Amino acid sequence: RSGTTFLYHTLSSHPDIFMPYRKESLFFSVNYDKGEDWYRSLYEECAPGQIGADVNPLYYIDPLALDRILAFDPDIKVVLSVRHPVDFAISQHGNITAMGWDVPPVVDMVKGYDWQLSKELSVPLKLVDGFMENRILEIREKFGDNLMLYDFAYFQATPLPVIQALESFLGISPYFVP
Repeated sequence: RSGTTFLYHTLSSHPDIFMPYRKESLFFSVNYDKGEDWYRSLYEECAPGQIGADVNPLYYIDPLALDRILAFDPDIKVVLSVRHPVDFAISQHGNITAMGWDVPPVVDMVKGYDWQLSKELSVPLKLVDGFMENRILEIREKFGDNLMLYDFAYFQATPLPVIQALESFLGISPYFVP
């Protein structure tokens, strides 16, 4: 809910980055039971020297995703866009509704909603009582210097500096220019 589709398509054009054919594999969440071999198969075409990227906004919400990511690679780099909580809630509600899920009105959803993603996985959404602040603090604690945070409002207004900062954070060659 913060420009990940734009990032997926933009970063796909960088020669040092490999993106799988689908933006959201949901491996560390919904598809975790498919196993690591399934996940790695998404990156079979990743060339030597390229960074394999995984763009999945659901990892921010899923309470199990962070530990699964760290178990997969404790040195992994994570990029997180943060946005105003009200904007996030409205956007998330619209996204869930657009996918066809039965979701209560946004004012009720933020108080608590179990998003049933599959028969086996329900992601609890409770976007009140400091959820976003606490989640960001948890992500900072788990990933430390391997986390890049950026403000979505700034990204919307001026995407190029954020994308260039991503290149620097990932340690890849500069590619995106005005």
